Amino acid sequence: MSRRKAWCQLYALVVGTGMAFGSIAVVAGVNSSLAGSWSGGGAVTVGGAGIKEMARCKANYQQVSTSTYRLEAICATPSGRATQTATLRLVTGTTYQGNFHNPDFNVTGTIKVIVDGDRQTVLLTSDAGNGQFELRR
Repeated sequence: MSRRKAWCQLYALVVGTGMAFGSIAVVAGVNSSLAGSWSGGGAVTVGGAGIKEMARCKANYQQVSTSTYRLEAICATPSGRATQTATLRLVTGTTYQGNFHNPDFNVTGTIKVIVDGDRQTVLLTSDAGNGQFELRR
């Protein structure tokens, strides 16, 4: 795999973070809605190339229904930046799952968000690689 193609896949994966990068649990005194802005960072690894890079992300969630949210995120690495969208559905009290898409690099995959108070852990998986991020309100 060429280095350029590997970086393109990395950017696509990074964008999926917000993905990639959300949700929040019903915890005493904590808003149970994902709606709003989150930010933070983490690492992405491109599958075949094994390239790992740190990324910073900003994510915005919009509530679509009682248990469904639409995500738009932008992430940046030292090498560049990318945007991403996702739809997430509540699967348990603190966990949301769904699919993400990066139209810039035509990468799709799965996203899982686990909420703990005002923090969320975002896990991304695709054929291009994977990522893990920690976001805060």
